[in-house]
Amino acid sequence: MGTLSSEESAQQAHEADLAIEDFCGDVFGFEAYCVQFDRTAQAARRLMCGPLGRDQGFKWINSRKEFEMLEPLFFTLGLLNNGFLIFIFLIRKNHLALLRKIGWVYFFLAIPAIYAIFLVQQEQKSPRYTIFLGIFLAFLVIEALYDWIWKLPFREEMDWRQLMPYVALYISMNYGFVVMVWKFYSVIGGIIMLGLFVIQIIANIFSHPRSATKRK
Repeated sequence: MGTLSSEESAQQAHEADLAIEDFCGDVFGFEAYCVQFDRTAQAARRLMCGPLGRDQGFKWINSRKEFEMLEPLFFTLGLLNNGFLIFIFLIRKNHLALLRKIGWVYFFLAIPAIYAIFLVQQEQKSPRYTIFLGIFLAFLVIEALYDWIWKLPFREEMDWRQLMPYVALYISMNYGFVVMVWKFYSVIGGIIMLGLFVIQIIANIFSHPRSATKRK
């Protein structure tokens, strides 16, 4: 009985050692998992927060939101506006019939302009965007009224009562595209807008209809 008791004691001791090893393995394995999780969390925090503090990560996220919509849309709208007007000025002298067929496409720019006004409110950007987009929409309205609905010969007759609001909106609109792109998007983009505006002015001058007084 004494021998059996010793063997049983040894067996029990061995089982206890195995249980302790299993327990320690579970503990240390869990600890290793916790260490790995902590390292992953720290890496995530560094990615989100950056070296300058907790708010840097959110600044990085917000910068993506700021970049992805309004400024590129406004710049693209300015490019399209300049492109359309340069094309219109170049063909209106010798291809007036073609201009009457396709010129109305220019007014579709009102759609991205209205959407851009919505983005100004959504992204909480400078209210100057809304002002210049409103000026652009007002120019589209007066262009549609003068040239397509009322068909006023205000360029030939040089009636300043009709010409002054048209010219004021035209200059203000182009000024807005140059300045807002230059200040809030990129200097290179602003220079491109300025160059296109100069080309637009030159094309406008050379294709402008002669006034009625000069023809007389």
